[in-house]
Amino acid sequence: MPRQFSNSELGEHLDRLFAKAIVELAQTYRAGSIALPKLDQIRLSTQSEIDAIFINLT
Repeated sequence: MPRQFSNSELGEHLDRLFAKAIVELAQTYRAGSIALPKLDQIRLSTQSEIDAIFINLT
C-alpha cells in the first residue's frame, strides 16, 4: 500500500525527488556545477496537478 503523505510532507517529498533527479542527471553528464532557477512555481504547478488527479480519483 502506498504511503499517505500530509500536504507538507508531500511538498518535501517532491522537493527530494526533484533534487535526486537533478543530481543524477548532473552525475550522468559529469557536470562541474548545477545552476537552478527558482523552483517555487514548478512545485506549485506540480502540486496543483497532483491535487487534480486525486480529486478525479475520488
